[in-house]
Order: sequence, then C-alpha cells, then structure tokens
Amino acid sequence: MDEAIATIARQQVGLVTRSQLLGLGLVSEQIRRLLAHGRVERVHPGVYRIAGYPRIWEQCLLAALLAAGNGSCVSFYAAGVEWELDTLRADRPHVTVVHAQVARLNGVVVHRTRLIAPGDVIKRGPLRVTSPYRTLIDLASVLPPSQLEDVLDSAVRKNLVSIRQLITRLEVRGRRGVRGIGELARLLEAREGQRKKASTLQNRFRRGLETAGLPIPEEEYEIWDQGGHFLARVDFAYPDKKVYIEVDGSHHETRKQRQADMTRQNRLSRAGWVPFRYDRFDVRDGSYVGEIGALFRTG
Repeated sequence: MDEAIATIARQQVGLVTRSQLLGLGLVSEQIRRLLAHGRVERVHPGVYRIAGYPRIWEQCLLAALLAAGNGSCVSFYAAGVEWELDTLRADRPHVTVVHAQVARLNGVVVHRTRLIAPGDVIKRGPLRVTSPYRTLIDLASVLPPSQLEDVLDSAVRKNLVSIRQLITRLEVRGRRGVRGIGELARLLEAREGQRKKASTLQNRFRRGLETAGLPIPEEEYEIWDQGGHFLARVDFAYPDKKVYIEVDGSHHETRKQRQADMTRQNRLSRAGWVPFRYDRFDVRDGSYVGEIGALFRTG
C-alpha cells in the first residue's frame, strides 16, 4: 500500500487525493490516521501532501487543480508565469473552472468561465495550463495597458504566439464580453506586419518619451547607405536628424556583444549617423528623457 501511494505521489509532485487513497482500498479511518501521524498533510479539502516532499510552486498549482476538480486549469497570472512572460509575477495560484463548478480555496484565486474552447488548455507535465493565446486574452482583462503591451511582446518574442493568429482568434471569439479586449486588439493592429520587439526595455523607453511629450522615434528602423547597402537595424531612430538610439539589455554586457556593438557603431558613424546608447538602468531612472529633450531643443 505504501508503495502504491508513493507511486501516485511521484507522478503528482508529492500530492495525493482522498479519492485516490480510497481507490487504493483505504477507508476514512486509515486516512485520518495518516493525517494524525503526520505521514500526510492536508493542503486543500481532499488533497494531501506526502511528508518529506518540499513545498514548491508547481506543487501549489497542482494542489489547486486537484482541489478545483475536473476541467480546471492554471490561468491568468499563474499561467503567464508558467509561460515565462516578462514582467509577470504570481504570489498565489490562479485557476479557472467552468462556471457551474463551486470552488473556494484558501490561498487560491478562482476564476469562472462559461467556455473553454478546444486548444485553450495545454498539458505541461502534471499541470493543465491555459494556452498562451487564451492566457493573453485572460490577462487583457486584468493588466494595465502598459504591462499588457510588455506581456504581449514577450509572448511574440518567445514564439509562443503570432500576431496574425491572435488577431484571428479575437475575430473568431468576438470582442464583446471581456474587459480589455479592445486594448489587446489595438496593440495587435499596431504590430501587424512589424518585426518582433527586441526587448521589453524598448516599450519602457518609448513610454518615457510619450509621458514627457517628446517626439516618438521610429522603432526597429533599418539603416541603409547611399549605395543601397544594408548597414544595421536599430532599436529607434530619428531619420531626419540621422540619430539612432539603442536600448541595451543585459545581453549587451558580454565582451563578444560589446565588440559587435562597437563595430556596428563605427560603421554607422562613418555613414553620418549619431548614436545614443542607454542601458536598463538609464531606462529605469528616466535619465535619458532630458538628453533626448535637449536634442530637440538644440536641433
């Protein structure tokens, strides 16, 4: 019997349910003894952690799913964390259940939906998680526009979704009935046919200029020489001033990348382009705004 319980626990990150224990032939009194002797610990009603297993995030998610019942899935912030979307954090599990289910679980945010369409849920190990497409649609209802923009670009950059397919998904689903769908649609329309954003820093940089009321540079701008030869693609550019701007993330800190950046900068300087470079700390403290503002005050 102990081996049978251990087998289930190994498949479920150290968890076992009451129904599974009963299915192995245990009776209620035996389960009570397991609890009394500390061999199992109650996590949610009918869900137990086997003694000795560490408490980890995946275990918290699975415990919530097991307690919420069939058809439930990890969703919203927790799903975004599972897909490793930039800027998202989850301090507790989020699960979605079909509308008729009743699920109130301590320490768990329970969302209800009337419809989970085919393809909305993907199996990831022992977890059922909303697909990146469904996750973005869900998050559109709870995130502020700036963070929704960052999350969307992160999903595209990681090849989790495509702009075209997400637009199609919204067209099929319709835009009524979910708060934030209009904002997501606006972001998608602005990105259709564009290249992926290189980093979330670009959005933060651009929003800083917007807040300061400064002209917005062209993003992902391609620079060519007078002979029609491609020189580089830069994060931002003011072509009429022959000024380009690079916003460097942490990957620019390696020696190899610094050398590549210097070589490209020299090539663009020979072609008459003036560089402005900022790192993530400059973007965070907003120090670049004054310098870009001075560019326009002085011409």
